[in-house]
Amino acid sequence: MSEIIESVKNLSIGFNSQKGKQISILRNVSTNIKKGETVGIVGESGSGKSTLALAMMGYIK
Repeated sequence: MSEIIESVKNLSIGFNSQKGKQISILRNVSTNIKKGETVGIVGESGSGKSTLALAMMGYIK
Protein backbone atom coordinates (compact mmCIF):
# COMPACT_ATOMS: atom_id res chain seq x y z
CA MET A 1 0.00 0.00 0.00
CA SER A 2 1.35 3.43 -0.95
CA GLU A 3 2.05 6.06 1.66
CA ILE A 4 -0.37 9.03 1.63
CA ILE A 5 1.71 12.22 1.56
CA GLU A 6 -1.14 14.75 1.30
CA SER A 7 -4.73 14.45 2.40
CA VAL A 8 -7.57 16.93 2.09
CA LYS A 9 -10.93 16.23 3.70
CA ASN A 10 -14.05 18.36 3.17
CA LEU A 11 -12.12 21.54 2.33
CA SER A 12 -14.38 24.55 1.85
CA ILE A 13 -13.10 28.06 1.16
CA GLY A 14 -15.11 31.21 0.56
CA PHE A 15 -15.18 34.92 1.24
CA ASN A 16 -17.62 37.76 1.69
CA SER A 17 -18.03 40.14 -1.24
CA GLN A 18 -18.04 43.90 -0.78
CA LYS A 19 -21.83 43.71 -0.82
CA GLY A 20 -21.78 41.15 2.01
CA LYS A 21 -22.68 38.16 -0.15
CA GLN A 22 -20.95 34.85 0.69
CA ILE A 23 -18.94 33.63 -2.31
CA SER A 24 -17.98 29.95 -2.30
CA ILE A 25 -14.66 29.10 -4.00
CA LEU A 26 -14.29 25.44 -3.00
CA ARG A 27 -17.00 23.23 -1.49
CA ASN A 28 -16.30 19.94 0.32
CA VAL A 29 -13.17 19.00 -1.66
CA SER A 30 -11.53 15.73 -0.56
CA THR A 31 -8.55 13.84 -1.98
CA ASN A 32 -5.55 11.73 -1.02
CA ILE A 33 -2.24 11.96 -2.83
CA LYS A 34 0.08 8.98 -2.53
CA LYS A 35 3.86 8.93 -2.71
CA GLY A 36 4.99 8.57 -6.34
CA GLU A 37 1.74 9.83 -7.87
CA THR A 38 1.69 12.65 -10.38
CA VAL A 39 -1.29 14.95 -9.87
CA GLY A 40 -2.76 17.53 -12.21
CA ILE A 41 -5.42 20.07 -11.28
CA VAL A 42 -7.44 21.13 -14.31
CA GLY A 43 -10.46 23.33 -14.80
CA GLU A 44 -11.77 26.52 -16.31
CA SER A 45 -10.43 29.93 -15.42
CA GLY A 46 -11.71 30.94 -12.00
CA SER A 47 -12.66 27.41 -10.94
CA GLY A 48 -10.43 27.35 -7.83
CA LYS A 49 -7.32 25.50 -9.03
CA SER A 50 -4.84 27.99 -7.54
CA THR A 51 -6.92 28.32 -4.39
CA LEU A 52 -6.82 24.54 -3.91
CA ALA A 53 -3.05 24.41 -4.49
CA LEU A 54 -2.42 27.31 -2.08
CA ALA A 55 -4.61 25.71 0.59
CA MET A 56 -2.82 22.37 0.20
CA MET A 57 0.53 24.15 0.68
CA GLY A 58 -0.78 25.87 3.81
CA TYR A 59 -0.90 29.44 2.48
CA ILE A 60 -4.70 29.65 2.89
CA LYS A 61 -6.40 28.38 6.03
